[in-house]
Amino acid sequence: RLARLDDGPTAGRIAQLLAEGTWELSLEALTDRWLPELVARDLVLFGVPDLPLLADLRAGRLRRGQTLAFRSDGLVRVDDAVAALPGALDLAREYLELHMLGGIVCAAVGRA
Repeated sequence: RLARLDDGPTAGRIAQLLAEGTWELSLEALTDRWLPELVARDLVLFGVPDLPLLADLRAGRLRRGQTLAFRSDGLVRVDDAVAALPGALDLAREYLELHMLGGIVCAAVGRA
């Protein structure tokens, strides 16, 4: 889910939405069944495999209902725990452009 955290527009070209205002890109685990290899690969792909906050995700421990989020103000969040994340805007843009699930989110935002 891509959510605006300010009063800006909520639909339009994804590049413009990401470049302006404050937003959060969040992913919620809907099941305990998932592919830990996929998450580990994504962490490497986006250059954050060693971030301590993401250690449980790297180890294959993402529980149903847990949320992983990237914020435009340079933070990554797992549930209520946060850590600094340099380049958060670029990471979110890469996720939306290069990842299949990200492409689905991007298309949905464009239609909203």
